[in-house]
Amino acid sequence: MRWEPGLRALFHGLPVFDPDSVDLRDLGGGPLDTTRAFALEETGDTGRDGAAARHFLRTAGYLHVPGVFDSGEVAAMLSDADVLAGEARPGDMASWWGRNAAGDEVLTRVLRAASRPDLRLLVDDARIRRVVDTADEVLVPKVPDDPEAVDLVTVLWKRPDMAEGLADLPWHRDCGMGGHALNCPSVVLTICLTTGTPEAGELRFLPGSHRGGFPFVDGTDVAAPDGVGLPIGVGDVTLHYSDLMHASLPPTSALGPHRISVLLGFAPETAGHHLGGRHYNDALLVNDDGQVDHLGHRLAEG
Repeated sequence: MRWEPGLRALFHGLPVFDPDSVDLRDLGGGPLDTTRAFALEETGDTGRDGAAARHFLRTAGYLHVPGVFDSGEVAAMLSDADVLAGEARPGDMASWWGRNAAGDEVLTRVLRAASRPDLRLLVDDARIRRVVDTADEVLVPKVPDDPEAVDLVTVLWKRPDMAEGLADLPWHRDCGMGGHALNCPSVVLTICLTTGTPEAGELRFLPGSHRGGFPFVDGTDVAAPDGVGLPIGVGDVTLHYSDLMHASLPPTSALGPHRISVLLGFAPETAGHHLGGRHYNDALLVNDDGQVDHLGHRLAEG
């Protein structure tokens, strides 16, 4: 997939993105602080400092909003996550599985988290919608509302010592398997329920990369960019454009807690699956045992 940026430049006029030469600026014309966080009241289309937050999202491609959910709300979400984990089964077409170094089957995602009523309500939570409204575009939930909807609300678990599967995501864009023209600009909102440190399995971003082409590369590859990691804590929210390069790296420690997150997707009303299916998970859930192939292998197969 190293040739993808060149093809996109030829066919779509999208410039090749160079993280070493990109020059991102804030509203005042100074260098953009790519680790900046915004309070909830600074987000949205009417926030007290909404112009700065909107400019940051537009320029960097992501947003970090600390302390959106309190400890009680997070505890309730973790309880729901435990229920979902207990219900998930390999091959149920609604969860991702991998294998650790010992060969054990390990759950890494549940895609039907909207079956838990409180998690389903997050889609219309005023705080969530306020953060999403920071985007210049008018965005709505990516999947129609339904208790058993797949991908309306997702729970993600980072696991240590993974040997197979898609627990750890390489540097990628969410539209990298196709559908950019139909789905973007779309966003993914993440609620952190534990911690987002490198030890827990951090999410890293490549600032400004939604404005250019950049190749897929494994996050642990010597050629991989460093990107930006953020001090994400319990109850924090992040928002990123789907076509921003980002990576979900392996935990650097075997000791927990490891990152557990809730994910919600938002897109233009006109968005749709480019192959006519439900969502991109249909291209990933192809194994009867629920094991999800590494993204690099799927992309290499075309």
